[in-house]
Amino acid sequence: MTNGKIVYLWLLILFMANGWWCCYCCWNEERTALLQLKANIKYSTRDDDYLSLWGANETSDCCRWEGIVCSNTTRRVIELSITGDILRNWRFNASLFVPFKNLKALLLPGHSLAGWVKNEGFEKLRQLRNLEVLDLSGNRFNHSIFEPVNQLSSLMSLNLSSNYIGLRSDIWFTHNKTGSASERLSGLDKLEILDLSDNNLDLENVFSTLQINTSTMALKRLDIRYNQFQSFLPNEELGALRNIEYLLLDGNILDENFLRSSGVMSSLKVLLACVDLKYLEEVSLSRNRFTGKLPPCLGNLTFLRVIDLTLNWFSGNIASSPLSRLLSLEYLLIANNNFEIPILVKSFCEMEELHLHSLQSWRRKR
Repeated sequence: MTNGKIVYLWLLILFMANGWWCCYCCWNEERTALLQLKANIKYSTRDDDYLSLWGANETSDCCRWEGIVCSNTTRRVIELSITGDILRNWRFNASLFVPFKNLKALLLPGHSLAGWVKNEGFEKLRQLRNLEVLDLSGNRFNHSIFEPVNQLSSLMSLNLSSNYIGLRSDIWFTHNKTGSASERLSGLDKLEILDLSDNNLDLENVFSTLQINTSTMALKRLDIRYNQFQSFLPNEELGALRNIEYLLLDGNILDENFLRSSGVMSSLKVLLACVDLKYLEEVSLSRNRFTGKLPPCLGNLTFLRVIDLTLNWFSGNIASSPLSRLLSLEYLLIANNNFEIPILVKSFCEMEELHLHSLQSWRRKR
């Protein structure tokens, strides 16, 4: 046997001994890190948890384990998802996730996580410079979660929905209005998706409370449904909405001022705003890009006198729309949309001549 063949044989044995023979498998150090994560939370798992299948045999490819996604090219772990109640009452330990240098998404929803090991909080994940998505929904974090996640400057999507952020935190928010920006979300300049829904937040203002850096933000989707926000954002921060495409506001107690910002939302595609505005008298959503049928909640604005929907792409039969329930309506402006107007509009316009006049004027313009 020639020296070249001997060297080749020894290299082959060495590669197989280190698991490198599987060129399309996950990396050994990341497989080991996953098994360490499993061992750390083993006390809270059950026999039927999918985590119990991790490393079922020594040669299994961790890229095929449930909850793990690897890069097709490098075979590095890029997404780690642990769902269900596997981590119930487990305290987060950042060191267990740091080995995954290429990690882009960390998803830990619905585990009732209440905190983290001392000096092992989420801020330590800033070592993961590729981390873009963090899902901590359905846990038990309070306002203290803002400070550590604020340091994850690479984040593009943050989900903190259905936590306890608004409970037992009134004193902190009320008396710390001028607190350090590091205690809010001012460091997430790349953030495009923010979900704070269902947190019982009873704060006065969305943007100023969280101190989001509105001059550099790229926010495209904001979900603050089912909180108790009182106002949307001060006039000087309207520029924060220039890139917004999805704005979800249901279940708040916003005043009418938030509607004044609609003119700057040039990218808006979806607006859900069935908020408690039953005494609202005037609404202007003109010159946006709203599409589809009118939301049913508009029919709840029983004191509405004026509504301007012009220059949008709304569609549907106007006679059977929620607007037909607005008995106090005096001015209806709907030009330049895609509404269907029946020839017989009497059923819709029985209330006052002004309603009928508005529709006739609209039809002439069309």
